[in-house]
Order: sequence, then structure tokens, then C-alpha cells
Amino acid sequence: MEYKNELLRDALEGYQKEYQELFEVWKNLEGKAQGVITVSGIFLAAMFAFIHKLSKPVERYEQYLLTISVILLVLSVVSALCAQRLRDVYKAPYGEQLGEVVEGLLNLDDISSDISSRYLSERNILWKDVNSNIRSANKEKAKSLLASQLLLVLSILCFVVYTSIKIWGI
Repeated sequence: MEYKNELLRDALEGYQKEYQELFEVWKNLEGKAQGVITVSGIFLAAMFAFIHKLSKPVERYEQYLLTISVILLVLSVVSALCAQRLRDVYKAPYGEQLGEVVEGLLNLDDISSDISSRYLSERNILWKDVNSNIRSANKEKAKSLLASQLLLVLSILCFVVYTSIKIWGI
């Protein structure tokens, strides 16, 4: 019986460590999304200043490239904001949730010597569910962040094409 409890404790410790790692990933994704918003905002301000200073008339290809670049920057910001949006995720199973598990086990008619194993099993299930929920939320955040980064790069590439054409007269 003791070996079973030891294995369950090891699993529980693993779930708790995994939770800490998932939470770190969450915070890193938030920070990276904020960075994309900042960089995109700076480029957007620079683009508007650049467009304002352009000599008129502007060639049709210039209009297209600059408009596409600005739209991509705006979409990059929107996508990064989507990565930062609030998500309803499970909290770590401490306190009230743990109390409910204990009460449920103590209210059973047949409290056996196996109660310790059942308690550890219940805790493992709670942690597994929490980690699964946060992992899923992190995947959503990562997809939005990747999209925002790609949109930012595409916007910069549009502007590079524009400036290359202007400089080299292609």
C-alpha cells in the first residue's frame, strides 16, 4: 500500500511542477505579446509620420504597399491583443477544492485504510485537469502570438519592398 502512495505522491509532485512550468509559459507569452504590441505601435506611428511627409502625388504601387503595410501592422496589434485577452482558466487546486475532496472522502460510508491513496488520486486528477486547461489556453495564446509576429514581419517586408523600389527605382 505504501508503494502506491509513494507513486501517487511522485505523480502529484510532477503535476505541481508542470503547473509551475505552464504558468511560466503563460507569463512569457503575455510578455512577448506586449512586446509585439509595442514594436507594432512604434512602426505604426513611424508609418503614419512617413506617409504624412510623402510628396504628392503618390504612385499607385506606393499606395498599395503602404496601405498593406499599415493594415498588416494593425492586424498584428489586434492579434497580439487576442493573445493577451483574459481567459477563464482553472486555478491551482488548493484551499476550497482540496477541502471539498477531503469532505467527500470523510463522508463516505466505508472509510478504509485506502483513504490516503484515494485522496492522493483525487488530488492528481485535480492537478491533471488544471494543467490540461492551462496547456490549452497557452496553445491559444501561442497561436495568436505567432500570427501577430508573422503579420509584423510581413508589414516590415512590405515597407522594405517599397523603400527598395524607391531607392533603386525598380
